Amino acid sequence: MHGVRSAPHVKDIRNYGLVAGIELEPRPGQPGARAYEAFLKCLELGVLVRYTGDILAFSPPLIISEAQIGEMFDTVKKALQDIK
Repeated sequence: MHGVRSAPHVKDIRNYGLVAGIELEPRPGQPGARAYEAFLKCLELGVLVRYTGDILAFSPPLIISEAQIGEMFDTVKKALQDIK
């Protein structure tokens, strides 16, 4: 997940094990809009994420494989590169 730090709009990344939050820079005057757009883009790319405010929240199942974790965060990084 910390590999996403170099993606556009990332303000901070916090995690405890697999539980993580990626805080995004808010759009001026539109709190939550960027995270919502990232949520929609991730869904379009086949990964369901949760968002609250300008934070993308993750708590994947504990049986997730390393390959699936990589795929999930590669998709998030691509989604962040595709949004404004």
